[in-house]
Amino acid sequence: MNNWQTFYSASEQAIILAKHQRGIGFPAELYQRALKAGKSIPRYQRIVACQRAQLPLLTEDIQNLTAVINHQPLSNPVSGSAKQHQRAKSKKQQPMTTRPHEKNWSKMRTKSKKQRPVNANTDTKTSAKKQLQTMLKRYDGLVASAEEIGVMQFEKHRRYRNRAFEVLNDPDATMAAMHRQANYLEGQIQRLEERMQQRMF
Repeated sequence: MNNWQTFYSASEQAIILAKHQRGIGFPAELYQRALKAGKSIPRYQRIVACQRAQLPLLTEDIQNLTAVINHQPLSNPVSGSAKQHQRAKSKKQQPMTTRPHEKNWSKMRTKSKKQRPVNANTDTKTSAKKQLQTMLKRYDGLVASAEEIGVMQFEKHRRYRNRAFEVLNDPDATMAAMHRQANYLEGQIQRLEERMQQRMF
């Protein structure tokens, strides 16, 4: 299969093979449209490897191809193989020695954070709102791409999308509500991507 496995971890390979068994193939039309956009495609080598093996892509790669087509921010701009990613991750996980004065500074920072609970809550809510906003943009972009190839959005999903938009623009919306809407949109994105791949295969 053209050594496509070298670009993916064991868990990622399992996801791809499971999609393949469900009859999902490589999204050739989506890939060609991304190439025509004239922008750099993240993890290009592993996408090409899947194309040669006629295997489906991970959700992350589908999202990046869609983002390239719609000129949106990329979900993961890092390029390279899965093994390279794992090596970089292992370096980040190596323990670091802490000097005495750094420990004192760390305690001071912890204490200052405890003295500002309002700011911390505001930052967390802002982060949740940004996540929902990103998911909403990604969903809208994917819906536009799907409709171009004849995969239409269901009416109930349109209502759910509008509900997410209302929560995003509600100044009184809770963090839990924003996280709930973002998680729902993420699930809908994955289902819509699978429908698109089945249509294009």
